[in-house]
Amino acid sequence: MELVNSARFTRGMRGVGRVARVVARDTLVLGSLAFLSAKAVTLLFIGANNFVFGRETPLAVVYSNFGHVWRFSDLVAPLLLSPLTETLIFGAVWAIWSRMKVGGVWFLLPSTTLFAAYHLIIPGPHVYRVSIAFVAGLYCAEAFRRNGIRFNGSVGYVASVLVHSLYNALTALV
Repeated sequence: MELVNSARFTRGMRGVGRVARVVARDTLVLGSLAFLSAKAVTLLFIGANNFVFGRETPLAVVYSNFGHVWRFSDLVAPLLLSPLTETLIFGAVWAIWSRMKVGGVWFLLPSTTLFAAYHLIIPGPHVYRVSIAFVAGLYCAEAFRRNGIRFNGSVGYVASVLVHSLYNALTALV
C-alpha cells in the first residue's frame, strides 16, 4: 500500500514541476512582451506628440524611468500589492464570464478594459496611462486565461500576478 501511495505522490510532484515550468515560461514571455509593447506605445505617443505639437521630445525617453530613485517602500506596492489586489479584482471578471461560458478573446476585452479604466484613478497623463495599462492588461489577462484553462483558476491567478509583477519591475528598472 505504501508503494502505491509513494508512486502517486511522485506523479503529483512531477505535475507540480510541470506547472511551475509552464507558469515560469509564460511569466517570462508574457511579462517581457507586455514591457516591450508598452515601450512601443510610449514610442507612438512620443512620435504623435512630436508630430502634432511640433515639440522635439527625445526618443531616448522610451528607455528612461525619468531618473526616479526607487526606495524599497516605493517598490512594495507596484511589485507586490498592486498585482495581488488588481488580479483579485479583475479575476472576478473571469469567474463571472466563465460561468456564462464565455472565454477566449471575449474574456480578454472586458477584463482588460476594466483594468485600464481602473488606472484612471492614478493622477497623471490619463490617455497615456490607460493605453499602457490596456496593453499590459492584455498580457496579464492572457496569463490568467491560459493557465486557468490549462491547470486551474488558482494557477491562472498566480501566473497573472507574476506577469504583472515582472512588468512593473521592468518598468521601474528601465
